[in-house]
Amino acid sequence: MIEIPDNIALKFLKLIGQPCCRQRVGQFRSISLGFGEKVLHGSQNRADHYYGAWELGSYRSAWRIIRDKVILCGSGDLVDSLEELDEKLQHIEFDSIKQIEQISELDFCIYFYNGISIEFFAVSSDDDEIFHLFCPDGSSLAYSLEGQWKIDGA
Repeated sequence: MIEIPDNIALKFLKLIGQPCCRQRVGQFRSISLGFGEKVLHGSQNRADHYYGAWELGSYRSAWRIIRDKVILCGSGDLVDSLEELDEKLQHIEFDSIKQIEQISELDFCIYFYNGISIEFFAVSSDDDEIFHLFCPDGSSLAYSLEGQWKIDGA
């Protein structure tokens, strides 16, 4: 396990215990999970009418969701469409977040109280982030391939 800087760990600490309110597979097999209160965004063009107060995920990293050493769903699943992969994700009941770990220089794991975990793996050499978190105070953070945290906003 890699030690996460204190300022980032404090953001994660506020996320611990927040219930999952939204889960979605997006373009390019991206994944987004919303936590805490539902926040209406006002756009009619999106699958959900709200985001979570906290939104975590990845645009380009590979990901897999595990319970009891069984992969329930993953970005590499053989499916005919993104909608089919999203449907698989919708059938998974996430609980509140228990812990967030950086498990290697490039990979993260989110643990839930109900025994589910989701792992994010860097699989691309471009400069997109591996993992991101949008916070209710308007700030966001992201971890890059260069091993650096970027914090924007509050």
